[in-house]
Amino acid sequence: MNQDTTNASVTAERTSLRSAIISIRFQLVNPNRAESSIQCKIGVNGKYATEFVVERNIRTVNWAQKLQKMLDDSEESALLNQRLAFIKSEIKKAEMRLRLDGRPITAASIKNAYLEAQGVVKIEPKPVVIKRPTFHDCFREFYHKKSTQKRKPITERTRQSYWRYKSNLDKYIKGLHLKKLYADQITHDWAERYLDWLIDKAKFTNDYANNNIQLLKSVLQMAENTHLIDKNPLKGYKLFDNNFYDTTHLSINEVQALVNFDFSSVTTHVKTAEILRQEADIFVFSCFTAQHHCDLKEGNYELFQHPTDGRIWLKGKRRKTGMAYSMPLHPIALGIVNKYGGINNLPIKANTKRNYHLKHIAVHCGIKIRLTTKVGRKTFSNFALNTLRMREETVAAILGHQNTKFVKRYAKITEESIAAEYRF
Repeated sequence: MNQDTTNASVTAERTSLRSAIISIRFQLVNPNRAESSIQCKIGVNGKYATEFVVERNIRTVNWAQKLQKMLDDSEESALLNQRLAFIKSEIKKAEMRLRLDGRPITAASIKNAYLEAQGVVKIEPKPVVIKRPTFHDCFREFYHKKSTQKRKPITERTRQSYWRYKSNLDKYIKGLHLKKLYADQITHDWAERYLDWLIDKAKFTNDYANNNIQLLKSVLQMAENTHLIDKNPLKGYKLFDNNFYDTTHLSINEVQALVNFDFSSVTTHVKTAEILRQEADIFVFSCFTAQHHCDLKEGNYELFQHPTDGRIWLKGKRRKTGMAYSMPLHPIALGIVNKYGGINNLPIKANTKRNYHLKHIAVHCGIKIRLTTKVGRKTFSNFALNTLRMREETVAAILGHQNTKFVKRYAKITEESIAAEYRF
């Protein structure tokens, strides 16, 4: 190929890049339903990538397709409009990165670049054989195997945890001014220093710090099992529990305050008051049924009348552990179910929205505890153990655990409970 031909090819490629017409549109997945997800559609010169969902459970009546925004004046819709504008801006940034790198500009490449930047898509390299593997090499193999195994596949939540722990390690390595961390450098003493950093400098809890070290142990053990390294340098390293667990929970009086609070007294916006009331109801429901957010979202439960005691019971399967459970439904929880016309009609929102609204609910109700679905499960555990005097085995079964090992992470026996039982 002569110089003129090469120059012409480069010029044509640059002209093609400049002339690419980018289209970014949002559209409802099910416009004929009362609620629908919103998906993003990216196109380049009339060719489109596969759509991807950016928001769920949107009221379709408030969506204006031509204007590409929600029309009602609710706080929730205002936040969504801001989020859509932000997504559009981030997609344009992804396109610009591709241009600067000289990479092809296609709808698929822009979509992938955007999702990768948001941490949604992780590129998993193929296994490689290295003379002196780094921890990154071992982690890559570990993650690849865990992500592709068909027996006991890992959940998306576990994937995210792996990457968070890896990110913490990267910060520690950066602080040591190391370019690479080799697998054989991670000795028992090294792990002790890293554990100290996680607790003392990064201010993580003992449990969370232990989880980070446990990932190192698991990665290195798999590396040894697959002959990526000759010997696991952390073999025999023991993690110790400080026996302190955060069992923060609400009292039954605080739960009752959530039930009785009138949110229309703190806001003139009817829709906002309605949303806060719904979120408070779902949180209270969790306090009496130990529902995690993923349990609520999946809705893998049903009601039935028990043939022995005649009460209404709730039964289902815990999403995280796969364990079946059943329990009588507390009158307050049953009242919430009846309020919304059935167990399948409970107003379940996205977790990010729930946490945002629970923050405001706590302030309005004078509760100083940060409300989360985990606090709801801990409130149930405390109520069951210390008020209802249920056995730990029973509480564990309802939580979805096979034994009582993890009950101590949710609740502990109070002095009031001991005093009530120990009488002489």
